[in-house]
Amino acid sequence: MYELWVFLHYFGLAIGAGTPIYMMAIARQARKSGDPAVVKTAITTSGKAVTMVGAIGLTLLIISGLVMASNLGPAITQLGTPFTLKMVGVVLIVIFIGTIKVLIRKASNEDGMQSMGLIRKIAPIGPVLSIGVILLAVLSFN
Repeated sequence: MYELWVFLHYFGLAIGAGTPIYMMAIARQARKSGDPAVVKTAITTSGKAVTMVGAIGLTLLIISGLVMASNLGPAITQLGTPFTLKMVGVVLIVIFIGTIKVLIRKASNEDGMQSMGLIRKIAPIGPVLSIGVILLAVLSFN
């Protein structure tokens, strides 16, 4: 059964970790048009769908991670600083995704340019968080 949880954890990672990179690719391609309305449409349609899939991946990661951590019992305290930082990173990712989802919703319900500007400013944080958490996971279980 433990192997199933490990599989779900890696599956969630595959889905979730790429989400901010996919979002940046969608925005970059749309910006090539030179039309802010095209960028807004891309982010509020395709981006909204990608974010939803990413949230599913993150949910799988969190649930499977909690199950696997519960199997460790008291030994979880021995994982050290990298694991603690990884968990802080996961919390930051949840906050980041929530913020992006709110901004996408606002952008689709208004003229959206202010929300789109904020999305563009904070978007690079997503890949940094994803890569950072993966690196910390590797260091935690090395």
